[in-house]
Amino acid sequence: MKKSLLLASALLLGGLAASADGYGINFDADATITHASRYSTSVSLGDESRAIDQQTSKLLYIDLTESADPFVVTAGKEYTPAIAFVGS
Repeated sequence: MKKSLLLASALLLGGLAASADGYGINFDADATITHASRYSTSVSLGDESRAIDQQTSKLLYIDLTESADPFVVTAGKEYTPAIAFVGS
């Protein structure tokens, strides 16, 4: 769970030391998860959600910036980010 929360912070807040194509992360972009029973299943922003396949890919960092289905936001509106995950 701690890794998922750290991953969420890194993906959603950015501004960390290393980078993967311009986005700050605090681990290697090709790093993999180390606990098979803990993985993320989706990323949400407000009412919209995008499924991710971390269980299969095993990657800590999944780049969704060039996704075919990007999040669309409106300036001035507040959005709540969330990451759904399996494990404890």
